[in-house]
Amino acid sequence: MARQARTLALVALSCALGFACTHASDTEPTQSLAEAPGSTALATSEQPTDAPVLAQASPEAAPPSDLDQDGIPDTLDQCPEDPEDVDGDADEDGCPDLLCRLDPCEIAIFEKVYFAYDESTIEPRSFPLLKDIAFVLGYSPQVTIQIAGHTDSKGRSEYNEGLSQRRVDSVREHLLSLGVNDQQLSSVGYGEMTPIDTNRTEAGRAHNRRVEFLRTDGGCGRP
Repeated sequence: MARQARTLALVALSCALGFACTHASDTEPTQSLAEAPGSTALATSEQPTDAPVLAQASPEAAPPSDLDQDGIPDTLDQCPEDPEDVDGDADEDGCPDLLCRLDPCEIAIFEKVYFAYDESTIEPRSFPLLKDIAFVLGYSPQVTIQIAGHTDSKGRSEYNEGLSQRRVDSVREHLLSLGVNDQQLSSVGYGEMTPIDTNRTEAGRAHNRRVEFLRTDGGCGRP
């Protein structure tokens, strides 16, 4: 009896000290360290990944259209078919800064060729224009032109024809002095035969007095 009582006391003491013993709570599931409230431990499979997310490459935008290849987009280019730097004087308008332009049928000029009154002497104010024409011809050696001279109807027809011929001959000689190949140039004085305006007004007569630079290398359709 005394031995049994001693055994029970030892069991009670063991339970009190935390040693294994049978208890109602022993049948309840215990939480793992990973599941315990407030625990900072996480299962390996639950660890967040720090791999960088690669951005998707966007397709490259098409370059802007630039027909004349002068580096100025056609949307900003005032002369999309004529390169800006053809004359070596670049700015931002996209146009060659010349006093003339090579067209299919002519070298179009943006100002007149001026002569001394009733003479074939070229006025100095026309020298920049003729220099630009020489530049265009040198830049396009396949181009040939006829320098065509015209007058108004004042005076005798024969005199006007002779005056127009002397004037275009002066223009031809000036272009040759600027280095233009003589095979690119011919000159014809038409006098008053081909007016483009009325000869009844001073403004009309001034319009008829002109020099043209007509292409003769084909492709224009002019007879």
